[in-house]
Amino acid sequence: MTCAAYGFIEFKELLDSDADLLRVLQNASGLGLRQIAASELYNFPDSVTPTGRAVCFCLTDSPSSLGVEYLLSNLDFADEAEIGMPLQSKDRLALIDSLVLSIFDNWPVTRFALALTYHCYIEETKEVLRQDILATLIQDFSAFAPPNCIYVVTA
Repeated sequence: MTCAAYGFIEFKELLDSDADLLRVLQNASGLGLRQIAASELYNFPDSVTPTGRAVCFCLTDSPSSLGVEYLLSNLDFADEAEIGMPLQSKDRLALIDSLVLSIFDNWPVTRFALALTYHCYIEETKEVLRQDILATLIQDFSAFAPPNCIYVVTA
């Protein structure tokens, strides 16, 4: 399965270092984050592309991982599984929730967009308040994982 998680964080003002931001987020979340070009926001509609100062990123299961298959799986793994992250699907989705809350709580963010897809295929875009992202993800992942959706999160 080829899952992808990528998006951008749009800021009210310039940051000192994009790389430092991603490193701090990576260390705090345990997830992998690497900077990508805006041109790598595959299948983002014009209405959702960054318009201001933004950092574009790709999300992975861990800093040493290249993929996001475990994070975006709706499977609950057995207790003896060693996947390097929580074994229950809802607990893995909570990692995304924690990342989103951390971003909004610690930086001057105007908009955060995250695509959670299979083969970079986008079926819809949803506007979500930051406090509702976890409930929305759990609902969407219960129907189909990954949901092929761009989540535009606002404060």
